[in-house]
Amino acid sequence: MLSVFLGEAQSVPFDPVLGYSAESALMFYELIEPIQSAISGLGPWFGGVAVGIILALVTNRRKIVTYTVSHDRIGITTEDNVLGSVAVTVEGTYNASNLYLSKVIVNNRSLKDIENLNLTIFVNSENCNLLTETAFIHGSVSPVEYSDEYKDKVESRPTDDEAEASERSAEWRARREYKLPAFNRGATMELTYLVDVAHGADPGIFLDSNALGVRIKYKQEPFVATHVWGIPVRHAAYAGVLFWLVIILPILLLYTPIGGVHILVAGVSGIFFAIPGALTLKAYNYFRTIVSG
Repeated sequence: MLSVFLGEAQSVPFDPVLGYSAESALMFYELIEPIQSAISGLGPWFGGVAVGIILALVTNRRKIVTYTVSHDRIGITTEDNVLGSVAVTVEGTYNASNLYLSKVIVNNRSLKDIENLNLTIFVNSENCNLLTETAFIHGSVSPVEYSDEYKDKVESRPTDDEAEASERSAEWRARREYKLPAFNRGATMELTYLVDVAHGADPGIFLDSNALGVRIKYKQEPFVATHVWGIPVRHAAYAGVLFWLVIILPILLLYTPIGGVHILVAGVSGIFFAIPGALTLKAYNYFRTIVSG
């Protein structure tokens, strides 16, 4: 058995019995080589397209609705023998213990428009009561309406049955049920409530839905830092820039050649500049306190 060397790691056997020669083998490999190169080049592209299509199909099947909740206290009822009493009332008739302004932001994060979406807002305990509200969808003039079942439960109609009236009031203060004919992809709905919370309790508002294929996901409200170790972020930023210009930059220019080190240090300083700035201001405040006595 003879063999003819082709390329770097290929060998073509030459067998006189079978009757093909090295020249035939060379012509065959020269013929299929462009095809192999094309397949090799297009393979990753086709693979990426396939993965993208699969991910799009999987994501498109999921309807994800996220929501965030924030609470701001606006009033508290107290009785103090020295400072006097403070009473918080709503509409002049309802006496509130701890009055909060609670905001719920609902987003359609999926890649599909959602039709006939039922949303339920409810509180975490009997110590938390929903009062007045506003609700709207950003960029839409259509009002946000209650579901038909909920309207039938809480609508005001004359009744002499105290138990029925009490049940309506309890339903109104414990939950809201909305029916959205369409909640488009990327849409945002904003709901704002006055919430009364008993003394010693915290407000808690949650969102749920019984719509088929819809997943409700709570999303923590983004935390915005206002201070770094007790120093306002704005002051720490200014001090950090000054610290970099006065101390770090001269050291770099004196002891290192201009190049990648400067870029790296500048990038790291740009990310964490508030930290040395806060430390500098804390040290300044500390020494000023010592000097001033």
